Amino acid sequence: MMRPGRARRKPRTSVRRKLLNLILFVTVPLVLLLALAVGSLGVRMWNNSLASVETMTVMLHDAVDTTLRTSIESYLRAKVETAIETIDSSRGSTSQDGAPSAENPISRRLLEMNVADSGYIYVIDGEGRVVIHPDADTEGRVIPDVEPVKTQLEQRTGYIEYSWQNSFEPSPQPKALYMEEYEPLGWIVSASSYRSEFVQLVDRGRLADMIESQSLGIDSYSVVVDAAGRFVVHPEYAGEPMRTFFDEAETERLMEAMFSGREEPLQYSWPVRPGGSRREKLMFTRYLTDFDWAIATTVYLDSLRRPALLVLAAGALLLLLFVLLLTLWVLRMSYVVSDPIVRLAEAARSDRRLPTSGFSRETPRELITLVDQFNAFVDRIDAQQREVWTQQESLRRSLEEKTVLVREIHHRVKNNLQVIASLLNLQAGSVRDRDDAALFERTAERVISMALVHEQLYETDDLSLIPFDRYLEELVGHIGASSIRDGIELCVECEPIALEIERAVPCGLIVNELVTNSLQHAFVGTDGGAIRVRMLQRGRTYTLEVADSGDGMPQEVQKSLGMTLVEMLAEQIGGEIEVGAGSGTRITVTFPV
Repeated sequence: MMRPGRARRKPRTSVRRKLLNLILFVTVPLVLLLALAVGSLGVRMWNNSLASVETMTVMLHDAVDTTLRTSIESYLRAKVETAIETIDSSRGSTSQDGAPSAENPISRRLLEMNVADSGYIYVIDGEGRVVIHPDADTEGRVIPDVEPVKTQLEQRTGYIEYSWQNSFEPSPQPKALYMEEYEPLGWIVSASSYRSEFVQLVDRGRLADMIESQSLGIDSYSVVVDAAGRFVVHPEYAGEPMRTFFDEAETERLMEAMFSGREEPLQYSWPVRPGGSRREKLMFTRYLTDFDWAIATTVYLDSLRRPALLVLAAGALLLLLFVLLLTLWVLRMSYVVSDPIVRLAEAARSDRRLPTSGFSRETPRELITLVDQFNAFVDRIDAQQREVWTQQESLRRSLEEKTVLVREIHHRVKNNLQVIASLLNLQAGSVRDRDDAALFERTAERVISMALVHEQLYETDDLSLIPFDRYLEELVGHIGASSIRDGIELCVECEPIALEIERAVPCGLIVNELVTNSLQHAFVGTDGGAIRVRMLQRGRTYTLEVADSGDGMPQEVQKSLGMTLVEMLAEQIGGEIEVGAGSGTRITVTFPV
C-alpha cells in the first residue's frame, strides 16, 4: 500500500552518509584530544627546554663566578705567601720591636711587589695599626674599628671583599684582599687588588675548559662576552668582536640586553659560517658584575622545537592509521549491514512487506529477525487501517444522518416558532384594548427573532455557529418591515462575526427590544429619523450598539419589561450595558469573545 505524496529518496546514500558521519563523530574528538595532548606535550617540552637552558645559564654563572673568585683568591694567596717569604728573608734588617724603619728593607721590598696593575701589599699589627701601606696618610694610623681592619682583626686569615678610599683616589673603590697572620711579629699581611682588575687575574684557558665541559647536548654552548663586545670564551671565535657577526644595531641591542641585568631570553640570528646563511637562536644571559662580563647560553630554536615536532608527526601518523582502519571497518560493515537496512527502509517507505528470501546467508540473524518483526508490524498496520477506514465510513454516514436530522430539527423549530408568532398576531387582532394587543405583537416579534436564528442554522454548513452579520441584517429588516412608521432609516453595520446559538439568541432578542423601543418611543411627533445597529469585535470583546437620533428614551420605558429583559439577556451572556448621553439614545452592550 503506497501513501500518496511521499517522496522517495536514494536508499544507499543515506546509510553510507550515516556511516561517514560515524567516522567523523569518532575521529573529530580524537583529533581534538590528540591535538590538545600534542600541543600540551609540546608546550611542556618547550618550557622544559627553556628551563633547562636557563638553569644551565644560572649554574654556569654561579660556577664561573666561583671559579673566578677562587682564581683571584689563589692569586692573592700566592702574593701573600711571597710577601711572607720576603719578610722572613729580610728579618735581619728589622728593629728590635718589630716595627720597620723608614729605610727598612721589608717595607721597601713589600711595597715594590706588584699585585695586578694597581694592587699592593700592606701590613697591620694586632692592635689595628697600619704598619706598611703605600698611602703615607694611611700608614701609621691605628684604626681597629674601621673596615676592613676590624674584620681582619677578627678573622686574621682568609678572603675579604670590601671598599676603601686612599688619599690618592677620588672615591671609595671596590677591592678584595687575601690575608695571613705572620705570628713572629704579630702582623697580618694582606695582598689587596681592585676588583675592576679581576679580569687580568683570571686564567682564561682554565675558564674556557670549565665552560666548554658544560653542555646540554642540543646544539647549545655557552660564551662569555666582555664590556667591549668581545668574546672572552667561545667554542670557535674566542677573542673575536661581536660586530664580526652582527650589524651595528643588532650588536647594540644584544649588548644592552646582556649588560643591563635583564634576564629574559633573547632571540637573534647567528651565521652558520661568517657571511653565510643564518639560523635563529635563543640566548639566556647573566651579568657578572665584578668582572663586567656577561655569560650566555645559546641554543638553536629548531633544535628546541625538534622534540615537539617529532611528537606531532608521530601523533599524526597514529591518527592516520586509526582513520584508515576505521574506514576499512566501516566499508566492511556497509557491505554486511547496509544493504538489508536499505531494503528494509524502502519497504517501510512503500508500506509493504519485505520477503526474507532475497537475503544472502551472510545476513546477520538479528536483521532477519528485524525483518520478520517488520512484516508482522506491516500486517497489523494493514488490518488496523482497514478497520479504521471501515469505522470512518460508518462515522461519516452517521454524521451525515445526524446533520440532516439536526437541520430538520432547526427547520421545524423555526416553523413552530413562526406558527406561534402567527397565533400571537391573530390573538392581538381580536383584542380590543390596543395596549394589550401591543403586548401580543411584541411577544410575536420576540418569537420571530428566535425563529430567524434557527433559520440561519439550518441554512449554513456549520450547525454550531451562526453568521451573525447576515442574521442581524435579516432581523433588523424584518423589524422595519413590520413597523407602521414611515420615514425611519434603519442602518446595520456588522463585521463578519460567527456566534454560538447560546449567545446569538440573547443578542437577537436584545436588538429586537432596543430597535422596537426606538421605533415606538424615539420619534414621537416627528416624521423621520435614523436607527443604527452596530456589531464590532475589538480584541477579546464584542460590542453591540443600538443608537437612534430621536428625542431620547422616556423614563417609563427605562423601567419597562423590555429593558428589564435586555438587562437579563446581557447578564446571561456576561455583558455590561452602557446608556449613552446626548441627542437621541445610544445603548451599548459589551461582552467577551
